[in-house]
Amino acid sequence: MKIRTSLVASIFLLVTLVAPTEALAVVQSLNSQTGQNQTFQNDSNVTISSSNNIHSLIWQGLLPVSRGGTGASSFTSGSIPFIFNGIFSQDNTNFFWDNTNKRLGIGTTSPSSALHVTSDALINSLTIGRGGGSISTNTALGITALPSNTTATDNTAVGNRAMEDTTTGGQNTAIGATALLRNTTGARNTAVGLGSLASNNSVDNTALGHFALTSNTSSGNVAIGYNAIYGNTTGNNIVAIGANTGGPQDTASNSIYIGKSAQGSTSDENNAIVIGNEQTTGAGTNTAVIGNSSMTDIYFGSANSNASIHGKKLYLGSSSIPGCIIVGDSDSSGVTYLTVNDGVLTSSTTAPSACQ
Repeated sequence: MKIRTSLVASIFLLVTLVAPTEALAVVQSLNSQTGQNQTFQNDSNVTISSSNNIHSLIWQGLLPVSRGGTGASSFTSGSIPFIFNGIFSQDNTNFFWDNTNKRLGIGTTSPSSALHVTSDALINSLTIGRGGGSISTNTALGITALPSNTTATDNTAVGNRAMEDTTTGGQNTAIGATALLRNTTGARNTAVGLGSLASNNSVDNTALGHFALTSNTSSGNVAIGYNAIYGNTTGNNIVAIGANTGGPQDTASNSIYIGKSAQGSTSDENNAIVIGNEQTTGAGTNTAVIGNSSMTDIYFGSANSNASIHGKKLYLGSSSIPGCIIVGDSDSSGVTYLTVNDGVLTSSTTAPSACQ
C-alpha cells in the first residue's frame, strides 16, 4: 500500500508542475503554419456535425475539381467525361462509348461499328463523308470536295475541290483535282482526271483524261485522252478519242475525232469525221477524212481489197493533181491503169506517172 500511495503522489506532483500555457505551446504548428493560435475558418460548403464529444466535418454540395472532386453529381454509363468550365461534363449525343460492343460513337449514342461518325470527318484538311447537305447517297472525299451541295443526290466527288460549286446537280461522278469544279446544276456527268469538265455546267458529258473537256459548257460530249477537245465550249454531241484530239474546236457539233491531235478544219464545223494520227485535219462540215498527209494507201475490207465501195461520188486527184484508177485484169494476169486528161480516158498496162 505504501508503494502505491507514493506512486500516485509522484504523478500528481508532476502534473501540477506543468502550467496550462506550456501544454498549449505544444500545438502551435498546424499544416506547416506556425503561430500562437491556430484557427479553423468555416467554408460555406463545410458544416460541423457534433454528437456528444464526436465532431465531424461535412462537405455540402458537389466537390469541385479544385478540391479533388468532379463537380458533377453523376455520369451515364458510357459517358466520356471532359473538363468544361472547371467541372467534369458529359455530352453523350456527341461523344459516347458503348462498352458492351466496344464501339465509339461520335454524334450518336448507338454506334453500329467500331467507330461510328454521323457527320463528315476532317482529317488533315481532307473531307471524308457526304459533302454539303449531308445527303445519304452522296460521297465526298478530298479537300473541299462537294462542299456547296444542297439537295443534289447520287454524286461522287473524289479529289481536291472536286465538284466544288455543285449545289443541285445530281448523278455526277468527279474523280480528280478540280474535276467538275464549276458545275452547279449540271447532271449525269462523268469526269475523271485533273481539271476534266472543270468549266462544265451542262448534262450528259463524259471526260476521261487530264483536262479533257476542261472548257466545256454544252452537253452530250465524250472525250477520252489528255486534253481531248480541251477547247470545246458550246459544241455538243462530239466524240473525241486520243491525246489533244479535237484541239481548239470550240463550237463544233455532231462530229467524231479519233487519233492523237486529230481535229477539224474549222472551229464550228458540223457532222464531220476525222480519223488519223499526228495532226490529221478534217475537210469541214459533212465530210470524213481518214489519215493524215503522210498516208499513202487506204484499204477497205482487208489488204486484199475484197470490200465493195458504194457512194454517189468518188473524187480522185484534184484540178492540179491527176487521178488514177488501177483495175485488176479479169484473167488475173496483171492490172490496167486508167487515167483521164481533158475528158479523154487512157488505159495502159504500164503505170503512167499519175499512178506512181
